[in-house]
Amino acid sequence: DVHFTQKWESNQLFLTMPRPVIDKLLQSYFFYFWNEKENEIRLVTSFDTTEEDIETFAEVLRGK
Repeated sequence: DVHFTQKWESNQLFLTMPRPVIDKLLQSYFFYFWNEKENEIRLVTSFDTTEEDIETFAEVLRGK
């Protein structure tokens, strides 16, 4: 289960997810742990993040 831990107010997203999912994402993406004990991570997009980038990330997240 993925849960957002803070409101979306900028290009940063804070969320928790199962550690195996985080480990899978870390094989392809770089991001910081916000609270590693709680499996909370911080994702940041840039001004040039595309819809395709987001869809590819979502596919990895879904395990495709």
